[in-house]
Amino acid sequence: MPNTTPDITYFLNMAGFVSFMKPISSINDKNFIFPSYPLTTLNEKNDKDSFCDANSECTDAVGCKCTTVMDIGDNVTVRLVISTVGEERNSTHPMHIHGHSVHVMKVGYGQYSSENGSLLGSSRDLTCRDDGNDRDILDKMRCPKPRFRSSNTTFPLDPFTVRKDTFVLPAGGYVVVQFRSNNPGY
Repeated sequence: MPNTTPDITYFLNMAGFVSFMKPISSINDKNFIFPSYPLTTLNEKNDKDSFCDANSECTDAVGCKCTTVMDIGDNVTVRLVISTVGEERNSTHPMHIHGHSVHVMKVGYGQYSSENGSLLGSSRDLTCRDDGNDRDILDKMRCPKPRFRSSNTTFPLDPFTVRKDTFVLPAGGYVVVQFRSNNPGY
């Protein structure tokens, strides 16, 4: 079991959009680029300037391009809050973390129509602005730095918390998962 209180927490907002007739995916407004060399065998040859962290700042108006590498350490409790909020919130996506199964702490859903089930807007549990004042514009933001609106949000962890190797990220919503980083490597 991971610890109830995580050693590290990452917020990862997934977005999918079309640019120049080509589908683009990003995390925290950073488009993924492959490293020049494999991380596991030839990492020392990689240009580290092309690496970024999930929390690193992106100042480009159209998003940044980098290889996201997060050094989470060995045998620590990691909490991931994975979301699809903001202007590009329309995709539901299956998620998997290689080499780990995770405890699903919470699934938060977007706002759906009771008449036809269509997605009306993003979950209001998360915010994208430092002041949290984005209720009217959340669905028009790219949301590069999501976080919970309430700073005292807690999630119970017990032996009966669902543990999975694959989970679904709902459109306009989020999933909170937790695991121990006891399988080293990239």
